[in-house]
Amino acid sequence: MIAVQFIHRLLLVITLALLTACGSSQEREQKYLEKAQSFYDQNNLEKARVELKNVLQINPKNMDANFLLAQVEEKSQNWQKVFGLLSAVVEGQPDRFDAQVKLGKLFLISGNVEKAEEKADLVLAKAPENIDALALKGAIFLRKEDPTQAKALFEKVLALEPGQQDATLLMVKILGDEKKIDEALQLVESALKVHPDAINLALVKINILSAQGKKDQVEAEMKALAMQFPENENLNYGLAKFYASDKRIDEAEQVLNNLITKLPEADGPKLALVDFLISQRSKDIAETKLQALIKENPKNFSLRFALLRIYQDQPDRIKEVLNTIVADDPGGKHGLEAQTRLAAIAISDKDMEKARGILEEVIKADQKNSNALLMRAGIFLNEKSFDAATADLRTVLRDEPESEKALLLLASTHLQNGKIDLARESLEKILAINPKNLIASRDLARLMVRQNQADAALALLEKTQTNNEKDVETVVMLVDLYGQRKDWPKAEAAAHSLLDLSDNKELAHYKIAQVNLAQGKTKEAADEFKKVLEIKPFAIDAVSGLVNSYLAQKDIKQAEKTLDEILAKQPENGAFLSMRGEIYLKQNKFVEGEKLYSKVVELYPKFEQGYRDLASVYLRQEQTDKALNVYQKGLGVLPDSVQLLMEFAAINEITKNTDAAMATYEKVLTLKPEHQLATNNLAALLANKGGEENIKRGLSLAQTFKNSDFPSFLDTFGWLSYLNDQTDDAVAALEKAVAKEARIPDLHYHLGMIYLKKGRNEDAKQAFEKALSLNTAFDDADKAKTELEKLKTGS
Repeated sequence: MIAVQFIHRLLLVITLALLTACGSSQEREQKYLEKAQSFYDQNNLEKARVELKNVLQINPKNMDANFLLAQVEEKSQNWQKVFGLLSAVVEGQPDRFDAQVKLGKLFLISGNVEKAEEKADLVLAKAPENIDALALKGAIFLRKEDPTQAKALFEKVLALEPGQQDATLLMVKILGDEKKIDEALQLVESALKVHPDAINLALVKINILSAQGKKDQVEAEMKALAMQFPENENLNYGLAKFYASDKRIDEAEQVLNNLITKLPEADGPKLALVDFLISQRSKDIAETKLQALIKENPKNFSLRFALLRIYQDQPDRIKEVLNTIVADDPGGKHGLEAQTRLAAIAISDKDMEKARGILEEVIKADQKNSNALLMRAGIFLNEKSFDAATADLRTVLRDEPESEKALLLLASTHLQNGKIDLARESLEKILAINPKNLIASRDLARLMVRQNQADAALALLEKTQTNNEKDVETVVMLVDLYGQRKDWPKAEAAAHSLLDLSDNKELAHYKIAQVNLAQGKTKEAADEFKKVLEIKPFAIDAVSGLVNSYLAQKDIKQAEKTLDEILAKQPENGAFLSMRGEIYLKQNKFVEGEKLYSKVVELYPKFEQGYRDLASVYLRQEQTDKALNVYQKGLGVLPDSVQLLMEFAAINEITKNTDAAMATYEKVLTLKPEHQLATNNLAALLANKGGEENIKRGLSLAQTFKNSDFPSFLDTFGWLSYLNDQTDDAVAALEKAVAKEARIPDLHYHLGMIYLKKGRNEDAKQAFEKALSLNTAFDDADKAKTELEKLKTGS
């Protein structure tokens, strides 16, 4: 009985303890949330973030905490985190309208109007007079270039809630477009009466007054705003900038000095004063002031780094400052920053050994130093040390998964290493973090084109242009993609838009010319190429385009005249000499062509194309010995030229000099092991040469083509599989090759021989018949006839 009573008492104690703990957990959760809200209201985002993390450790599904954390990240402009948090909130609480609207705003900012409208409509379906949703819907209409409906919605919002800030600001834009400046000013002033502390509204009012030329009122408003928010650095900087633009330099300087007095611990005002003195006084005055500030604050390294702004054109002084910081803060964060800057200087001086040595020291002291790791990764990438570069970049991304720099560099690493899918994955991650990243958008579009996804690339670039209307490179890419699709109206429109977008008029005229030439508008193309040459008389691409325009018109004399006039001014220009030689060859004037190309080789012995052009003169005359001599001469100067080696090997194949061809392909693969054509050709030659060892080596090389989409590569793999008695692989490869390209007799012959080995005589017979019906004179035609005859006679 005593034992039972004891157990009952023990259970009661445990139950009470659990209830107390549960109550305490809820109380702590609420206290953390209240503290977070208080810190957020004080704009102390870091402390708010800490308290919210405490809440979410207790209860990850606290939607109030998730929403407030989204607002914290919004102020910090961590958009990917904001999106994730808001998505979690609306998933847990679909009727949380404030979160739905905020998500809609994010979609609208990123250019996804359709998704934004979905969110606005979702809220308005349940709450037709939700102010924020109405304002979002109005903004969507404005993005759709429908100001009438947008204006009607903003008026409704302002009737329901006078002074609502989003509606006010967007309405001001509409009124500005309508040139109703006074009405816009009245609207802002009305909103300020409701929201007297709204800095954004006050700044809009100042902009309107400035546009009206009311300088005195602008000054009064700016001074009042700075007095209202005395510790707001940006407002004071704005007032100083106003005075500086009005040539009231002393007053501008006084504003900055007063701000330093108000905020003695802040670095921003001191650094702003230094920049002001550099631009408005002199570097000497700025240096004197900065040295005085450093003397007052000897341990303030931010001020010491500011000396670099003054010594921009004095590299020795810069190194001296950085080395002093390293000495005064050994192993500290400022010392390490100074070291990484010294490493950057070494890299710009192309002293990679010194740069790497410095970076090794930094990383030894701080294994997660992202700047040092990024720099070292760049050095590794330059050296083609892809694994080492990848390792450094992944270290950075473990701590900074949203580092756009690291992801861009990782994409470049994967791209150069031939890992296209991984490069694409990195670029897509960047755009998920920042949809407006231009470099990532353009690089991803190029990858899509490379992967035969031109439509996807076009859609991406059109979206990119919407967000970056003045980006010239995006427009140039669009011109090319529209051209590939033969969408000439859009290609022409995009090309002509370059005339307004860029000061580089020759680029615009060149792209217009290209579009015209592609459509067969040769005269219009010639006119545009001439406009390029008026700006840049010796632009090689434009000269080539103009010559091709004339050739397309069959006006060889005009093409010759153009080149002869240019060569009279630049008689030793290799590119123009080569173009002139090509026209000679078109007319079968081999002596003249040989003379010009020989001159190119003599003038530019390291110009690879010169040897190829000269060799082509002899090949067109079937003088293969002379062509081989040219390639040998070229390889004597450029022994590692893959292009020359490949063409030299090809001629040796044609002339049945198999050993020389094989040796040359071997050298190519030593230089570039992944070279597919060299691999294929060497494997095929090994198969033809025969012998157990050669056939085994050939198959080993050809294994890389097992899943290829190129018929000739599949043929090589399939035939070597056949020779190695791997007939299942052989059948699969040759059947795939024939399905892709049915016009090559050799493929049908090889497939027939494989079928024969498999005992599929009827299939073999059909394959041989098909081969002979395509060409009765291919290399193995006699063998095909013999095997077919055997099958027909049953012998």
